[in-house]
Amino acid sequence: MKFNLPNLGEFIGHAGFFPGYNSIGLYHPESKMSFAMQINSSELTHLQRFFGDFVKLLNHVLKNE
Repeated sequence: MKFNLPNLGEFIGHAGFFPGYNSIGLYHPESKMSFAMQINSSELTHLQRFFGDFVKLLNHVLKNE
């Protein structure tokens, strides 16, 4: 799947869900870097918080490479 994250550009990746677990793996073609996040929760509030932190990490890494 293609993901377009504001201010970060296009990523290619996949997200998955199994009760109690969530994961996402992304490849950023422009920087040739891959990123992954896995959490042991299926609660929406946890997912939103951790995904926000994941995007902050992506922003930090990609803007300082």
